[in-house]
Amino acid sequence: MNRALLVIFLLIPTTLLAQSDKTQSPKEALLAQDAAAQSGNAESDAAFYYAADDHQRKMLKAIADGDVALAKLQNTVARQFGPELGSAIVHAAGTVVADDIKSASEKIEGEKATIQFKNYALPLHLIRIDGSWKVSLPDMLGEATPPQIEKLTARFQEFTTEINKLTDLVDHHRFRSGEGVRDRVQSLHDRLFKPTSADSNA
Repeated sequence: MNRALLVIFLLIPTTLLAQSDKTQSPKEALLAQDAAAQSGNAESDAAFYYAADDHQRKMLKAIADGDVALAKLQNTVARQFGPELGSAIVHAAGTVVADDIKSASEKIEGEKATIQFKNYALPLHLIRIDGSWKVSLPDMLGEATPPQIEKLTARFQEFTTEINKLTDLVDHHRFRSGEGVRDRVQSLHDRLFKPTSADSNA
């Protein structure tokens, strides 16, 4: 998911990203996806994901909306409290920033690729579709059933709603520190996405 973010990529037009994605490496595709999120374009962000069915496509849209919302919060926090705390917001949400992508290891096997980030136990799986690398939702979801995917989609939608609320609060200077925002994001992530015994029994 996912999902991070250097301001410099705002200078890369979305049309140029779309034209060049077929020549990118998997890591370059992730950086381009981050650029799309930074630009606020959820549709362009969604183009860097692959979904196999309607259930996954619905979740894909929810993820892309979350990517854009998180990028906006990151930049808002960075403006008020500094770029390090902006990056901390992204890490608290369980995803990575551009520097994490650049330092990750990349393994390509035919039409599939694996990205292993430092300090993250689980790798990210990508698949090459018509020459373009995309984050693979089927690999991410494994054997998840349609009801489980629907439940996860609802959590992504709630995540986006709450992140947008936090951005509005930061915009209105309701936080005294970036650490306070980070802690709120961490709590939100843990509540929505941290595995529980109820999830394993669902």
